[in-house]
Amino acid sequence: MGAAGALTGGENALIYPMGSQSAFGRPPSIGEDRNVPQLIFFAVLGVAAYVGYRSFLREAERVTAKARRTEAEQRAGAHGTLVKDPVTGEYHLTKD
Repeated sequence: MGAAGALTGGENALIYPMGSQSAFGRPPSIGEDRNVPQLIFFAVLGVAAYVGYRSFLREAERVTAKARRTEAEQRAGAHGTLVKDPVTGEYHLTKD
């Protein structure tokens, strides 16, 4: 030990093996986790993948429904689907 019983830098390294001290030169706290940034990154990545997957499913359903409508129109020999305009009362072709 040092002169007044304090630890010097070299003696401190003997007590705590290399790499076990935190960035502030103190021993790591109980429960201190150095992988929190990685955990946050993968959590954000997982949320983005989930949102992207849900968006993909929604778009696929929309395209499938449009294809089914088009196929039904072709089987019926129609040139489109008529929709009544609530303001004017006139019918017009749907706009996809």
